[in-house]
Amino acid sequence: MRLLVATMILFLAAPLSAQTEAETFGQRIAEKAAEAAAGWRDLEVSVTMTLRDRGGATGSRSFRMVTANAAGGARTLIIVDAPADIRNTALLTHSYRNRRDDQWLYLPALGKTRKINAAGRAGKFVGSEFTYRDMVDQSPDDYRFVWLGDGPCPDGQGACHVLDRFPRAGSGRTRERLWFTLKTLKLLQIEYYGRGTSAQKALSIRGYSQFANGVWRASEMEMVNHQTRRSTVLNWADYRFDTGVDPRLLTPEALSQLD
Repeated sequence: MRLLVATMILFLAAPLSAQTEAETFGQRIAEKAAEAAAGWRDLEVSVTMTLRDRGGATGSRSFRMVTANAAGGARTLIIVDAPADIRNTALLTHSYRNRRDDQWLYLPALGKTRKINAAGRAGKFVGSEFTYRDMVDQSPDDYRFVWLGDGPCPDGQGACHVLDRFPRAGSGRTRERLWFTLKTLKLLQIEYYGRGTSAQKALSIRGYSQFANGVWRASEMEMVNHQTRRSTVLNWADYRFDTGVDPRLLTPEALSQLD
């Protein structure tokens, strides 16, 4: 602990030129974490969503997620299975490196697909505390990272790398703080900030398991909104890797065929 404190003091007292080293190290940690989470061509997973309001009342959703790696990025399709009134609502994301992602929302009640603009990505996905932009992995290329030092992990188990990341393009967020485990680089928590100094929301990631391909995946994610005192829990189950999903089928034109 003394060594950790001393490291932090030296880091905070370092001259301005050391900021470049902090950014370089932070970027390296983020890239290595992304590499550790890769190693597959496509992925299918089932998700149960539990929403809780400030009074403790709960609601639920269930959906499927399919992700396939494509040239220069990835394509992710989320299809809602329940409740019945929003069944087959779908969110499609085409992620790219070094450019803004594209997102489309299919609303079966209207039979229409609409493209979500940059401002709309702050909207809540099916009424949850997760925004549209939260529902896909973010590439390290989309952010500037600064390593703050190594400190206790949020779950109290060992030490973590602590990083701040800043969106390279405007997203409505100014800063996000991340905690990665030192050895396996599993992401345990993200705090989301707006214009103020207090975190608006926090995402806790728990229940990691390692699969045969060496990839670690979580079984639970909880997003807590500190401002509204609402929360949403995602429980992930039945991970299936490399089943042969063709990314060419994950297109806006295909969404209208879900009904």
